[in-house]
Amino acid sequence: MTSAFRDGNAGPLRNATVQEDAERTPLGRRGVPSDVVGAVLYLLSQEARWVTGEVVVVDGGFMANGAAARDASGRVLRARGDAS
Repeated sequence: MTSAFRDGNAGPLRNATVQEDAERTPLGRRGVPSDVVGAVLYLLSQEARWVTGEVVVVDGGFMANGAAARDASGRVLRARGDAS
């Protein structure tokens, strides 16, 4: 885990942008490493032996809620629904 996530330091991202992104998730907060443990354990288990070629999104609903991808400076790269 990087110090940026451990310490809550947004690094090059502005804290306001991080907060705005957190507010766009249905859960209203940033994710923490323990939020993905269940998915990781499942994928490592025998129950997932037939799960292949899948993308498992564990983001608290961030992308499903219309969030936009951002670069390191906080600039929107491509908003959901953009034609580009």
